[in-house]
Amino acid sequence: MKRILVVDDSRTSIRIATKVIHGISPEIEVISAQSGDEAIELARNLENPPEAALIDFNMPGMDGIECGGQLIPILPDCKMILVTANIQSTIQERATEAGMSFVGKPLSKGKLAEAL
Repeated sequence: MKRILVVDDSRTSIRIATKVIHGISPEIEVISAQSGDEAIELARNLENPPEAALIDFNMPGMDGIECGGQLIPILPDCKMILVTANIQSTIQERATEAGMSFVGKPLSKGKLAEAL
């Protein structure tokens, strides 16, 4: 894994995700977006796409599942992972139906390594 996209409206959550990712491998480049719209725009303009995207569920505008659904055609080889504290089974089922993996917050090295 060389590059991971983190999509979260919280800068603190992006910092935590980056720390967890670098705990798995400090060589992984982390790129980030603070909304679904920003992530989609970023993905359309990347020369080197990420191998994985960690996407928060609760964000202003589109939610993480909608964001993942729009990113899949743009980044077809990117593993989409919904990362959220909202661990209701309906959210997990929606993520699975959208072609995404699911990881509950708080994000940990073990949970993320398993999802990747």
